[in-house]
Amino acid sequence: MKKKFYIGDIARLGISLVIISVIAFIMIFMRVSIKYYDNTLRASSLFFKATISSKNINEVKITDTWDFGKRTLGTDTFFTRSGKFTNEYGNYQLCASRYSKRFLCVFHSSGLLVLGFDSITEAENIYDKLLSQIEGKT
Repeated sequence: MKKKFYIGDIARLGISLVIISVIAFIMIFMRVSIKYYDNTLRASSLFFKATISSKNINEVKITDTWDFGKRTLGTDTFFTRSGKFTNEYGNYQLCASRYSKRFLCVFHSSGLLVLGFDSITEAENIYDKLLSQIEGKT
C-alpha cells in the first residue's frame, strides 16, 4: 500500500530543509578570518572587512580579556561580534569570535582595531610579526 503525502508532511519537510540550510549557512559563513601576509593585516567576517598596512600601525597590544563596551554599528551573532563599538578607549572596530581566548589591539593611523582569536598560538604569532614590523620602522 502506498503512503500518501499530505500538505502538512510537505510543509514539515520544507521547514526542516530551511532550518538545516540556515544552520549550514551560519556554520560556514559566520567565521572570523584574521591573516597577516605581504606586510598587511586582514580581518574579515560575514559583514566586516578591514585591511591595514603594517606601515600604518603605530602600536600593538595583546590581552586575555576585552571590555566590548557598546556596539554602535555592526553585527552580534551566535558566533561573531563585529563592527563599530565604543568603550573607555573611545570608538573602535571589532572583529572577534564569540569564543575568543586572546585579543589583539592594533592602534593604527585611522583608529583602533581589536581582533579576537580562538587560538592563543595564532594570536601570539601575528602579534610577534606585527611587533617586529613596528620595531623595524623605528
